[in-house]
Amino acid sequence: MDKPAAAGVMLELNTDPRASEFEDMSEWVARQLQPKLPGQLAGAASSSSPTSQGLSAEPGSYEVQFLCDGAADVEFSVASWTGAEVLSQMSIPCNGNVFKAPVELRTRGAEFSMVPSSGTKTRYAFKLVPNP
Repeated sequence: MDKPAAAGVMLELNTDPRASEFEDMSEWVARQLQPKLPGQLAGAASSSSPTSQGLSAEPGSYEVQFLCDGAADVEFSVASWTGAEVLSQMSIPCNGNVFKAPVELRTRGAEFSMVPSSGTKTRYAFKLVPNP
């Protein structure tokens, strides 16, 4: 049986800047916050305005790990999905160093909030690692 084939198809580079940005973000995230640790929950975001992202974590003790790239610094905080403060808002420099802090989730879910300084496009990588 003959196999389907296409004739006259020409492939072109994708010039949509969003595709390149997505690829760059994926590559950047894959290199950050290594190594992957057992039970970790991880996320990533990119924005030039305030943004937040949640992780579906069970109640317990965790270490927050956070890294940003783009802005000089970011206002960063973590709250539970019920709105309780888990980690107070603080300024984190985006200098390539990983910020780490112990946190206690009393209810399910953690919401990471990030506000870049001066509206600069900024990338974020973050994770929760269970503390034994």
